[in-house]
Amino acid sequence: MEFNRVLGRNLKEEFVGVLDGLCPSLMEIFKRKTGRIGKQLADLVQQTTSTEPTTIRCLVLRGLPVILGDDASMFFKSSSTFTWPRPVFGTTSLDDVLSSHLLKGMQNDSLNSSSQR
Repeated sequence: MEFNRVLGRNLKEEFVGVLDGLCPSLMEIFKRKTGRIGKQLADLVQQTTSTEPTTIRCLVLRGLPVILGDDASMFFKSSSTFTWPRPVFGTTSLDDVLSSHLLKGMQNDSLNSSSQR
């Protein structure tokens, strides 16, 4: 049940939706900051030439490490440098387990429908 609940969600859409909701508040924080951090944030805002949602999202994400005082080069990890480990059950991969389960479900469905005729 939990497995289906997690797999059935579009995490990218959820993330972008929440980020869009936070963007106005974060932009206000960016504008209110002063000092060295305020200067860095003002520079980021000045570099942004568009008001498109994707551009604003990028600006906000680029400003997060500045606000948090982190090194931006270490804050974000590129997906091309990270590979997800492939879960293995004994010598069977997760893909094999899921495929097998789906095939059994399809076979059971076809048996049930043919027996009801």
